[in-house]
Amino acid sequence: MTTPLPTPTPDPSPEAIKAAFGFVGLLAEAIPDLKAILDQAVREQWTNDRFIMAMSASPWYRQNSDKMREWITLQTVDPATAQANHIRAAGEAWTFAWQNGIRLDDGQAAEAALWKMFNPNTSEDMFRNHLARTYFNPYQDWNQLSGNAAGFARQIQEVGRNMGWDDFQNYDDSRQWLGKLMRGEDTIEGFQRAMLDQAKVKYPGLHDQLLSGMTLKEIAQPYLSQYSTILEMPETAINWYEDNLVQKALQYRPANGGSGGTGVESNGAMPIYEFQKVLRQDPRWRRTNNAMDAAAGVIDKIGKDWGFVGE
Repeated sequence: MTTPLPTPTPDPSPEAIKAAFGFVGLLAEAIPDLKAILDQAVREQWTNDRFIMAMSASPWYRQNSDKMREWITLQTVDPATAQANHIRAAGEAWTFAWQNGIRLDDGQAAEAALWKMFNPNTSEDMFRNHLARTYFNPYQDWNQLSGNAAGFARQIQEVGRNMGWDDFQNYDDSRQWLGKLMRGEDTIEGFQRAMLDQAKVKYPGLHDQLLSGMTLKEIAQPYLSQYSTILEMPETAINWYEDNLVQKALQYRPANGGSGGTGVESNGAMPIYEFQKVLRQDPRWRRTNNAMDAAAGVIDKIGKDWGFVGE
């Protein structure tokens, strides 16, 4: 009877080899300078000790912080403590990111924790900027944002809309601004300046009021009040930064050809009495109660003048 040959042990999979390297393998996966070492270790099926020795001998390892060397040493001599420290740091990184509106999965939290451990002198602002650069997506649903991200989004919406700039109509620009604010590349004051500069170009006649600190919506408010009263519609239903009548009033040019600025009638905005005339020329006005009352008043006066209606 022939003795069956023993079943050969299959070679470990690349995933199994990487798993055997533990958190040092995770570190190498996240750092381009170490990725080549990890790839070679997986390809040649190195032992954990050989892999760590190669990491320790790399130029990257020698050029980086004591904290990094301490971590790799701890991973070698006391992997359980190293793992516990890493898990705790990952939890802290996840919480910090969530408070700032940046959502991390477990793997990203682990990567972020390593970055923080290996940059022990970094400030909270620097860590937040790193997380935003690496993991934050400004194109996600703004209704689902939290923390600092939600605060920045609200400011972009409020400042922009007060200056006649809708964040959704300017979808890409508004998302790019959110990304810049989250990454620390600009400030909300910078966004306010950008909105002011844009408004000055679009509404040159309002230059003085805008420079005085008024928002475009504040300048438009008297026109919105007249619009609401004469055309009998709530102000909230008036999309004032798109409405042709309001825009005509805000971009008004006097009959003398002036371009706005000090000394020009209404500083470049249409006089209210003229705007009232414009509203009453709109076809919608004829369907309002005040138009019908005005018409009834004219008929009544004619009747009295001709003696058909008693005093």
